[in-house]
Amino acid sequence: MTALRFIKYHLPFWFWLVLIFIMSSIPGDKLPDETFNLNDKLIHFFVFLILYVTASYSFYNQSMFSLMKKHFYAAGFVLAVLYGISDELHQYFVPLRSCEFYDFLADAAGAAAGMLVVYFTFYKRKIICSIKND
Repeated sequence: MTALRFIKYHLPFWFWLVLIFIMSSIPGDKLPDETFNLNDKLIHFFVFLILYVTASYSFYNQSMFSLMKKHFYAAGFVLAVLYGISDELHQYFVPLRSCEFYDFLADAAGAAAGMLVVYFTFYKRKIICSIKND
């Protein structure tokens, strides 16, 4: 794999994974003093939407694991959901942070929304292009 290919297809995914981990490692007393409630869930939703999009893009553009490439759509969702679980468990051990089921649900909902984004940008475009070529 060339460096340019890695930067284009895989670096955004790995960057996002590391960023999520770093942000989850910040102790609760170092976070802004605002009350999150709905905002917290929206943040989880959009963070995991982006995670799904970058994961599926990376999986589709790799050649090492053909099964993952073939099923990139589902593989991205499974990865995002498992990472959401691990993120919540990780936060359990960070001072003044918590492991919340509703945060995980927001993570999973974001990944599901990411699936819709990928579907309507990838599959629909592919179908439209094949119709135009006929």
